[in-house]
Amino acid sequence: LIEVAVNRLSSIRFGWCKSQFFAPQRMCAHDDWAFWGHGTAFFANVGLGTLMAFCSALLVFLFARAASGSGIPEVKTILNGFVMPDVVSLRTLLVKIPGLALSVAAGMSLGKEGPLVHVAVCWAQLFSGIFPQFSNEAKRRELFSAAAAAGVSTAFGAPLGGVLFSLEEVSSIFPAKTLLRSFTAAVSAALMLSVIRGSSQGLTLFSVQYDKPVQSIELVFFALMGVAGGLIGAGFNKVNVAWSSIRMRPGFRTRINGVTEVTLIALVTLVSSWPLMFTRLLSTDVIHALFESCGPGGGNQIRTYIGLCSEDTDYAPATASLLLSLFAGGLIRLLQMTITFGTACPAGLFVPSLFIGACFGRCVGNIIRGLNEHYAFVPGASVEPGIYAMVGAAAVLGGVCRVTISLVAIMLELTGGMTYIVPFMLAVLIAKIVGDALNEGIYDLYIVLKGYPFLQEDVDVTFDERCCDIMETR
Repeated sequence: LIEVAVNRLSSIRFGWCKSQFFAPQRMCAHDDWAFWGHGTAFFANVGLGTLMAFCSALLVFLFARAASGSGIPEVKTILNGFVMPDVVSLRTLLVKIPGLALSVAAGMSLGKEGPLVHVAVCWAQLFSGIFPQFSNEAKRRELFSAAAAAGVSTAFGAPLGGVLFSLEEVSSIFPAKTLLRSFTAAVSAALMLSVIRGSSQGLTLFSVQYDKPVQSIELVFFALMGVAGGLIGAGFNKVNVAWSSIRMRPGFRTRINGVTEVTLIALVTLVSSWPLMFTRLLSTDVIHALFESCGPGGGNQIRTYIGLCSEDTDYAPATASLLLSLFAGGLIRLLQMTITFGTACPAGLFVPSLFIGACFGRCVGNIIRGLNEHYAFVPGASVEPGIYAMVGAAAVLGGVCRVTISLVAIMLELTGGMTYIVPFMLAVLIAKIVGDALNEGIYDLYIVLKGYPFLQEDVDVTFDERCCDIMETR
C-alpha cells in the first residue's frame, strides 16, 4: 500500500498520465505520459513536494506525534523491557502509514524502510489484543521481535536479513523460540510481498547481474571504502544528534514548530536537489542505476539518462564532470539527510545512506577503472564501478547504524550479488570498527538523546576478590 502510494504521488511531481491521472510513470504508456512544461517543471516539483511534506507533518502534529521519525529507537526501548503504549497504538499506526507515504513521495532525503519496522510492530500490538496468549508483556515482546523481522523483510525483500536485524539490532532478548517465530514471520512477509509484486518485478529490490571475481588488490580498495564509510557514518551521527538536540529545545520549538520545520526542510531539499539528475529523481531508481553495470541486458535505462553509461551500453568516460556529479550528489544527500533525520515526520535513513555510499563508491570505481586502463594494476580483469557502488553503500549504512551480520545478509538479498560476500563483510566490519572508535550507532544515540530508559549490555568486569576476603570470622 505504501509503495503504491509513493509511486503514484511521486510521479505527479514530474508529470501526469493522460489516460489515468494518478497512474505512476512506469505504468503509463510512453505516448500517454506528459511531463510538466519547462517553465513549470521546477515549480510543480518543488511546490507539490513541499505540499506533501507539509501534509505529512500536519498529520503527525495533529493526531500522533509518536509517528514521527523511524521508530526504531522506540522499538528497541520497548523490546528492552519498557512499556511505551502510545508508540504502538492504533492511532500511531493510522497516522504513520499515510504520513510515511507522503514524506517519501515528497522527495525528501529519507526512506520508508526503517519506519516499516515500526509499522509492523504496531500491527503486532493490534493483533496481540485478539489472542489472549499475548496479553503477557514478555510474550508480547516476542511477538514484537518477530514483527520487526517481518518489517525488514517487507522493506527490502530480505527475510534472512530481517531475522538477523531483529536479533542483532532491535531485540535485547532473543531465545530460540523467538528465532523460529521471527523466521516464520519474515518468510510469510516475503511470500506475501512476492505474490503482490508478481513474477515480473520479483523480490530482489536492486537486482544486479555480475559474475566477475574479485581480485586481491581490490580488497584493499574495499577496506579503504570501509574506513571512509565509518568516518562518514560517525560524522553524520555526531552532527545530526547535535542538530536534533538543538531543535528539541523549548526555545527552538516556540519559534519553529514541527510542521514549519518539515516544510522548510522539504523546500530546501527539493530546491537543492533540482540541479543534479542524481538527486532530482527518486533515490531508489538512482541507487539501482548506480549498482548496475553498463553491459547489455540491463533493464534500468536511468543509468544512461543520468550519464553513467553511453548509448551503446558501454561505460561513460570517467570525466571530471561525471566524477564531480557523483561526488556532489553524495555530498548534497548527506547534508540533506543530516537536517532531515529526526524531524517531525515519518523518516528512515536506510535509503539515503545507501544513496550516499553508492554515489561515493561509484565515483571511486570510475576512478579506479580509468586508472586501470592505463596502468593495469588489476591484472587480467576489468573494474566494475557498480560493485564499488554496492560496497560503498553497505559501508556507509554500516557506519551509520553499526549493524554487521544483518547488513551483509540484507545487501546479499537486496542485490543478489552472492559473489561479493567477502567485500561486503570486509567493508561493513571495518566501517563498524572505525565508527565505534568515534561514537555509537545512530539508534543508540537517539535513545540517549530522547531520554528513553534503556538497560545496556553488561560491561565485562573481572572480580579478583573472594567472599572470604570480606567475611568476618567468629
